[in-house]
Amino acid sequence: MVEITDINKLRPELMDVTDAQFERLATEFEMARIERARIKAEKIEAEKLEKAQHAFDDLREAIDKLAELGHLPQRLVEVLTDKDGKLSPHKFLKRPR
Repeated sequence: MVEITDINKLRPELMDVTDAQFERLATEFEMARIERARIKAEKIEAEKLEKAQHAFDDLREAIDKLAELGHLPQRLVEVLTDKDGKLSPHKFLKRPR
């Protein structure tokens, strides 16, 4: 592939653009770059949240299953038991938001 470094061959119409138009276009490109980065970051955070929520649901299921089988460590039973003596992990563990 041949690299074209002469602007007159690559984009000759740019030679007719005013300095003000260049500044405006540069600003618009920068705004678009920032917005694209924000959207990408939001998407990544949403994916991480979804994974965290799934892991949390798995954790809750595991706690319930271990308690049901009588194999939940005593320290966890103590930490996850409410004042009425009932195992209530939902009162102590909050789903990621």
